[in-house]
Amino acid sequence: MDKTADNNLSRPTIRCGDLTKPPAALRPLLVRPQWAIWRLTWSGKRWTKPPFQARDPQSHASSADSATWTDYATAVAAAVKHGDGVSYILTPEDDLAAADIDHVRDSATGAIAEWAQRLLDQADRTYTEISPSGTGLRIWGTAAGAPLQRKFNLEHGTALELFRRTRKPLTVTGLQLGRYQQLGNIDRLIDRAVAWVNSIRPQRRRAQEPAPRSAPECNSASRRSSTSCGRVPLR
Repeated sequence: MDKTADNNLSRPTIRCGDLTKPPAALRPLLVRPQWAIWRLTWSGKRWTKPPFQARDPQSHASSADSATWTDYATAVAAAVKHGDGVSYILTPEDDLAAADIDHVRDSATGAIAEWAQRLLDQADRTYTEISPSGTGLRIWGTAAGAPLQRKFNLEHGTALELFRRTRKPLTVTGLQLGRYQQLGNIDRLIDRAVAWVNSIRPQRRRAQEPAPRSAPECNSASRRSSTSCGRVPLR
C-alpha cells in the first residue's frame, strides 16, 4: 500500500507490504517484543522516520528503553491508526545483522545499481526487502561477529550502512525481494562489504584530487634564474 499526506505534495510516497501477513523469513524478529511504529517527520531540513511508541503514539520510542517497545501485533495495529509503518529495535543482544543500501533502486522500474546488485547476489540465502522509499534495500540475517555500526557514503548520493549486534531502530516493510524463507548468516557479507569500501576509498580520493600543476618550462632566458624553473635557490 502507498500512503501520501493530503494536500502535501512534497511528502514522499511510502511503500509497505501487508504487515498482517509478513514474510516467513521475518519470524525470528516477529517473536521478539522489540517493536515500535514510525511516521514521516519533517526535521526542518529533510524527512526522517523516528520511532514512536505503539501504546503511546505521541511519544518517541527509545532504542535503549525496552519499556517503550511492544510486540509485533500491537505495533502493526498502532501503525494503521497512528503511523506509516513499524520498526524493529535491534539490540546488541540480538544475534542479528542488517545492511541498508540507500538510493540504489529505481522505484518505477525496479532497476538496481550494479554495485548494489553484486551485494544482493551474496545475500541470495537470506531475506531482502525494499525500503519505505522504494529506492533502497535492506538485507536481514543472523550474525555472530563483533558489534558494528558504520555508514559509508558512496558515489552519486548512494550509501551503505551496516548494523551488527548494535542498538538501532530499523524499519520493516515486508516487501520481500526473492522468496527465501529464513534468515541466513550474513557475517561474511558484512565483512566483505567493509573490506570492499575500504579498498575503493583510496581510488576515489585519488580521482577527486586536482591534477598536479606542471613546473614551468625552462627556456634560455629562464635558465639564468634558479626560481623560474620551479627550483628553490640554495642559500
